[in-house]
Amino acid sequence: MADNSEQKVQVWDLPVRLFHWTLVVLMAVSYFSGREGGDWMKLHFWSGYAILTLLLFRVAWGFVGSTTARFADFVKARWRPSSI
Repeated sequence: MADNSEQKVQVWDLPVRLFHWTLVVLMAVSYFSGREGGDWMKLHFWSGYAILTLLLFRVAWGFVGSTTARFADFVKARWRPSSI
């Protein structure tokens, strides 16, 4: 019989989730403000700066963040050189 107890596994922490959804929103803002042009270009540039800031935050958080956010924990298996 199947075991009904499910164990939740956290994949990302809250800062990474906020990073992803904020990036989605800012990409949409950049796309639509870039298509409109004109006075919307100021918003387009500011959203680009915000995206750059987000990316810098994610790189830093990938080194010093929680274990679910660190780049070192992305790959669980060890790399072994092949024997010749």
